[in-house]
Amino acid sequence: MITHYHSSMLLRVSAFLFISFQAVYTQPAAEYPCDTTIRNGFTERGEGDIVYFKCNTNHAIINGPKSAQCINNVLDVDKLPSCQEFQSPKTRAHLTYEDVECSDENRNILKDSIPELFAEMKCLLSGECKIADIAHGCIHGTKIQLEVFFDYPSSDTQYEIKDYIDNKRYLSRRKRNTFPTPDQNNANTVCNPGQGLFDVGNGLFVCISCALGQYGENNECKLCAQGTYSDAEASTSCTACTPPATTLTEGSVAASDCVEVCTLAAVEKGTYQVNSVNKAAGDIVAKDTVFSLICDSGYYVGGGQSHVMTCGVTTNVLTSCYQVTREPSGSNVYYTAGGGTVTCKVTSATAPTSFILAKSDGNNDMTNWDRTTTSASSTASGTNDHSAEFTGVTAGTYTCIAVINGAEQYVPNTAFTTVELSVSADPSAAVTKYVGESATLTAQATYHSGVANTVITWQKDGNVYSTDISSSSDSSFFKSEASFATLALANRGAYTATASFKDQTNNEQASGNAAFTLNVVGLLTNPVDSFSGNLNIKYVVEATAQTIKCKAGYSSTSVGVKMQHKAPGASSFTDLTPTTGPTQTGTDNNEWEISYVIASAATANGGNYRCIIEENQVTKITGPEVEVSVVEGLNVEMNAETVCGVVGSAAVITCTAAYPDSQTNEPYMKFYKVNANGDDTLISSAESDANGIVTSGSKDVANKKWVATLSFSSVPDSATGGDYYCEVNYPNDPLIVVNSLSATDATKQKTNLNIFYADPIAKQYKKVGEQFTLSAVFHGGNYQTATFRYAGNDLLATPSYNSQTKQTTVTLSVTAALDSIRSYDAYFQASASECPGTQPEVTTVAVVEIMNVNMTASNPDTTYGVDTGETLTLTCQFSNPSSLTSAGTVSWTKGTTAVSSGIDSTGVTLSPGISKLTIASTSSTDTGVYTCNVDYSSVSVTGVSGTYSVTVRGATDMQDNVVLTGAANTVFSCSFFGILTTSNVITWTKSSDSTPITSGVTPVALSGETIGSTLTITSPSTNDEYTCALVASESGQQKFTLQDTARIIMMQITSFTSSEATAAVGDAITLTCESSAVPQGISLEKTTKIKLGSVEKMSSTTANTYTISSALSTDNGVYTCEVQFGSDAANTDTETLNQYVRHVANTNAFALSDGSSSAVLTCVFYGDALSSGVTWTLASTAVTAGGRFSLNTDSHDTATLTTTATLTISSYITSDNGIYTCAGTYSTGGVTLSGEVTLSGVGLDSFSSTSPTVNKDGTFTLSCVYTHTDTAVVTWTKNGNAFTDMSRESNGVHTFVRTTAVIEDNGAYVCQVNYGTDFELVSSSVTQYVREVELVPGATVYHAGTATLSLTCKFWGDESTTATWEKDDTAVGGVDGVTAGSPVSWTSTTMFMETTVEINPTTISSFGGTYKCGAVYTAGTESKTGSIDVVKLSIHAFTSTSPT
Repeated sequence: MITHYHSSMLLRVSAFLFISFQAVYTQPAAEYPCDTTIRNGFTERGEGDIVYFKCNTNHAIINGPKSAQCINNVLDVDKLPSCQEFQSPKTRAHLTYEDVECSDENRNILKDSIPELFAEMKCLLSGECKIADIAHGCIHGTKIQLEVFFDYPSSDTQYEIKDYIDNKRYLSRRKRNTFPTPDQNNANTVCNPGQGLFDVGNGLFVCISCALGQYGENNECKLCAQGTYSDAEASTSCTACTPPATTLTEGSVAASDCVEVCTLAAVEKGTYQVNSVNKAAGDIVAKDTVFSLICDSGYYVGGGQSHVMTCGVTTNVLTSCYQVTREPSGSNVYYTAGGGTVTCKVTSATAPTSFILAKSDGNNDMTNWDRTTTSASSTASGTNDHSAEFTGVTAGTYTCIAVINGAEQYVPNTAFTTVELSVSADPSAAVTKYVGESATLTAQATYHSGVANTVITWQKDGNVYSTDISSSSDSSFFKSEASFATLALANRGAYTATASFKDQTNNEQASGNAAFTLNVVGLLTNPVDSFSGNLNIKYVVEATAQTIKCKAGYSSTSVGVKMQHKAPGASSFTDLTPTTGPTQTGTDNNEWEISYVIASAATANGGNYRCIIEENQVTKITGPEVEVSVVEGLNVEMNAETVCGVVGSAAVITCTAAYPDSQTNEPYMKFYKVNANGDDTLISSAESDANGIVTSGSKDVANKKWVATLSFSSVPDSATGGDYYCEVNYPNDPLIVVNSLSATDATKQKTNLNIFYADPIAKQYKKVGEQFTLSAVFHGGNYQTATFRYAGNDLLATPSYNSQTKQTTVTLSVTAALDSIRSYDAYFQASASECPGTQPEVTTVAVVEIMNVNMTASNPDTTYGVDTGETLTLTCQFSNPSSLTSAGTVSWTKGTTAVSSGIDSTGVTLSPGISKLTIASTSSTDTGVYTCNVDYSSVSVTGVSGTYSVTVRGATDMQDNVVLTGAANTVFSCSFFGILTTSNVITWTKSSDSTPITSGVTPVALSGETIGSTLTITSPSTNDEYTCALVASESGQQKFTLQDTARIIMMQITSFTSSEATAAVGDAITLTCESSAVPQGISLEKTTKIKLGSVEKMSSTTANTYTISSALSTDNGVYTCEVQFGSDAANTDTETLNQYVRHVANTNAFALSDGSSSAVLTCVFYGDALSSGVTWTLASTAVTAGGRFSLNTDSHDTATLTTTATLTISSYITSDNGIYTCAGTYSTGGVTLSGEVTLSGVGLDSFSSTSPTVNKDGTFTLSCVYTHTDTAVVTWTKNGNAFTDMSRESNGVHTFVRTTAVIEDNGAYVCQVNYGTDFELVSSSVTQYVREVELVPGATVYHAGTATLSLTCKFWGDESTTATWEKDDTAVGGVDGVTAGSPVSWTSTTMFMETTVEINPTTISSFGGTYKCGAVYTAGTESKTGSIDVVKLSIHAFTSTSPT
């Protein structure tokens, strides 16, 4: 397996990833003999039938089998693998030097330092790698970047170079570099352009040229994208096809792969297929490729299940399948007269251009059906649903077709048949009958097996009719009848019988109507209907106008209505000529009316009247008679057209009736009030009801009149108004009733009682200054004098009149509510034109409650503010009218911030309401504008508020100044706030001198109502108290004074000492830090801290010592005392001291005996400085500088109080191990201390073979001897592959013992020891040779002589010279037909030499015999020989025992 890696990946991985890599094979699939050679490689016979495919040096199988079985001398593979050449990659190191000017000189200096920087890298020392190139450049002008490229032959050196760079081995191996070292570094593996980085196994990474169809980028071989190709190996880019051509897939290898294509679009309800393979939307196919659209089940294209298309042919290319449906959906479509209705439908993203209703020509094939019936498509809003409706479809067989993109779409075998159904009416013409006759209407519907559930329903004049209906049916029809035994006028009208044709599941398939007209002739009204009253005789007052009417129902022109009159004393009736008519009335135009008008009734107009109906001048119907009697003149009239009244006042209506001498009995008079619905209300006579209404009458004998009055003692409400009339019953026999509505003078027929009143005006609640509007509504008439008044004076108000409602509205706009005006009068007076006589007046009152807030303060004088610490109470007094259902709700704010504390709400429910806000002790934060806000939720009045501005004056607290001794100066700042005066003077004094201070005083310009001053004191030295005072004046008069005081407090560290300045380990030490005492009466906290370096050892506000009970070397160092005076960190004084704790620290050393590593031994002397350099001894023997030994003693480090000494041993060997003693003498006191360092190293001592060269079956032992540690891990490899057959004889020795050597033991063995992360890997190698001659195909070969025979000898082991061949002891050079091939030379990789001889049986008479091969090994001149016996196979005889 070959694994492909990006250059950014780690060089070592524990698991390999496989990616596809285009393989190259030597020939197409065929049968390959087991000894077939492969491109750039060979085959090797393994155990059994396994044949391994091997590659020549620097070649590898990229993809394909690594082995195969040999079956009957044929390899079991489809194709042979190919070996591709590879190269070792390079390692590229990125080195960045920061803050270096990028100049040519600096770049060359750094470039020249590279060999020295990597001087200790083992592969450079051993020659296993080399620096191939160095490139350099600038980054942002302040950084230099070098790129160093390393060539190497093995994977181990890859790891070594990357580890050396990434882990900065160049820093850990050299204590002090004499060259610059980079600030940033990293390494990665790179290949040449056009190559990819691959793992070929055993941790070996190689660079391989990218194959055809690929290109190299960032150490990776990538497939050429679709539309491009690569026809050469090691390409760095792909060639694009010339548009419009493209490639069908990725990884195309030739220009011929570029073809014109079609891109398959998205398909609806179907799938594209190419050669029965489904294709998705977006797939491409080459030009001229035939592909099909296969529809989903139930969907069709062009009337079929599929459609064949060709890429590149633009006509008839379809991208959707369709399901064309219709309504109704059954196999039969039923219709009645005029044809049926069919709706064709389809769902499609593309709207059809039209629908076709194709009619059958008698054949099942729909191709030639009649397509002349078409309809435009309509689309349902917001959907892909399209349809077309076909009406008037007559009998036939049809199918629906949708035309989409010019192609017909339909579903095969879905034709339907139309069936005509009928509904008939009997009689079919209009029927005319007379009242009392009979009639029958019959509706009959056609029967069909598909509509067996037919139902017939009836309507009359558009309404459901179900009376006298009966139904029946047989095998050919359904029948329903409407029967009338005795006709009445109510039966006349238009009848409709509707047949609903339904299938077995009760779904309607069609419907039809049968229409009937039934005319019934009869009288509708009689003359009696022209008169009022319940008496048999109708009395008419003489000289009055009367109208007598007849009305009949009929429709025939041969029928007519007449009125007849029989005069008083006459014996027969005579026809009257109608004054008007006959005229049509009613909604159906079958009603006729005639009228006979009597202008002035006289005695001759009395008698009998009747109506008759004639047909062709023959009387058919005679109506009832009415008797009329004309009496002498009686008259009733109202005295006044209009009477005005006011609600609560009296009103009187008068009526006068004629009272002729012929009337002996007093008339009975009644009053009626007219109602809009016609049902007038009778006002009871001569009685009083709850509303104070009284009716009474009196006789005026002189004028022959009777006078009646309707009196209202107090008009109760507006409902009393309206029209009134009077009615008189004359009780003489016969009784005659006359009312004022019949009066000749229209102004006296009715009296209008006009009631004047005003609607109550709702009380309003307004806050002071608020704009508002008042409106008053007056009823009864148009009052132009309507207005508002205040204190008897008219205000500027605007009246308006609504004639329909007889309402006058007057409006008054008030621009600002005043607390002094709380009520207004609304007034009107009726006009003389509307109220003859007395004109009533109406007044109503509008009440306005004014809401107000008043603010006061407890301190009567706040002109120049309030002193800090005073108690201040603000009082809010507000309106609480008694008419409110709940008191106002109070809230306080300061500015925009709500105030919740200090509020006294006990008086909020009083009238007026009271709320108080108390500030117990004022401060500067209390300055501001306070608002008392009252909300009246019950009347929706909010935001009634008052404000009070409060200014608090005082001095800002001036702080004491803590001053460290030696400070240059200190500054006091004082400020005064809430200052409202215009003249203000600030002065400074100190307690030790009352004289005002003028030096160092600076006024401070502060914003708003704040002023201030600063006082600078130079070189303060003593404690003192300072006072800043303000005198505030206005117009030369002092208003108030303010002052503030602060002190200077001088502080410092007075001493920082140690009880033992130079101590030994184990001594007790006390560090003491003394500082200034705080003056009496001053509260000032001191915090004392003692630190070692940055580590805090103690911190206290009470203690000032740090004690070390038993000193350690870690207690050695520079200590700092910090004292902070007060809370300001700036007031901190510091002092340091060196605390010496003498001690020698050492660390045991380790080294790696690889011949190039160094051992570094270190001793650190804690405490004060040494007097001289440090001496070293090993087992009492002095170690001096020179040769491999270097001694160094650093200068005393004043920061850490240490001196470091080192002993460096270069080219470390294990004999350097031992206990080393370091000794040094301190300058103070001459004390000498010493320490010990133990050096112990590790390494690989040897890796060897007891017999590097042996013959097959010989014996050898490989031994790896190393320094054993618990962390040491030993691994072996053979020819680069893991080798695990060795065993561990003891700690420090690993061996591999072979008692019977085989040729597979040939190889390069490596023993590697890993001592952990602190050491580099150490390894050693040994080559083991096993000499042997291998014969192919074997010692004896049986051959028929029909083909050339090839014999091979392989001489295994170390290098051997050219081989020789003999046949039957004769050199093959003298034997015809036997040819020796060119030998394959021995290499250190293969470890064998190969020689071949070929035997051509056609040119050698006897190819059978013994063939010998021989060769001489270079080392020791030992020779090896082998022999192969070739036996010829032949047929000796082919006979028959009885040929005949």
